[in-house]
Amino acid sequence: MGLAAVAAGTAWAVGGLAAVGAAGAAALRVAPVLLAAVGLLLLVRALTPSRPVLGPLILVGAGLLWLSVQLDLFPLGRAVEIAPLALVAGGILVAMTERRREDPLASIVRRRTSLFLPRRLVVTGPAPQKLIARCLFGDLVLDLEKATFPKEPSGVLADRLTIDLTVLGGWTEVRLPAEWPVRAGRLVLGHPMALVGELSSRVPAIDEVVSSDEPNLVVLNIQGWLGRVVLTRAR
Repeated sequence: MGLAAVAAGTAWAVGGLAAVGAAGAAALRVAPVLLAAVGLLLLVRALTPSRPVLGPLILVGAGLLWLSVQLDLFPLGRAVEIAPLALVAGGILVAMTERRREDPLASIVRRRTSLFLPRRLVVTGPAPQKLIARCLFGDLVLDLEKATFPKEPSGVLADRLTIDLTVLGGWTEVRLPAEWPVRAGRLVLGHPMALVGELSSRVPAIDEVVSSDEPNLVVLNIQGWLGRVVLTRAR
């Protein structure tokens, strides 16, 4: 709103009220395209877990409908006729949609997804017992350098922290405390997928059960293609 006021005031001062009207008409012509573009961007971000999808879909639909009316692809009179029905149907859909609830397993399992856009997860307290991360043509950082080892609901330390990574054409960095040993669990790396960093022990077979006799053990499972996973330790 502030930027709109500045733009209107500048146009008024330079060209008078006629310039303000011309600028407003130009903005109305461009608005549906911008509305649809913003909606598409938010929709891409909404594909990641725990993000609502309804709002971006409304933006995309409104922008495309507005643009079709401007291009005479959809008669304005027809749009006015179906508007009440669309409003009622939308209200029923919203009323019947189940509200999102907090995940009771959030302290045990956490998820993070990077889809085209960079994302970062920083854990400074107790880490979850399992991290599930997906990086699809994005940039993902899992920072646990200042985290403490996960605990069971009873309060005792868990026997391991499991990190499941799925990478497709993306770059993922996992940062861990220096004293946490890391063993590879399941590694399914398609060429030219790369794992950069030192593991604490050999890579076991896929069907081998990872031993949990090491304290603060981290088990790293990776499946990926056309990407890179970087394992770094705090100094």
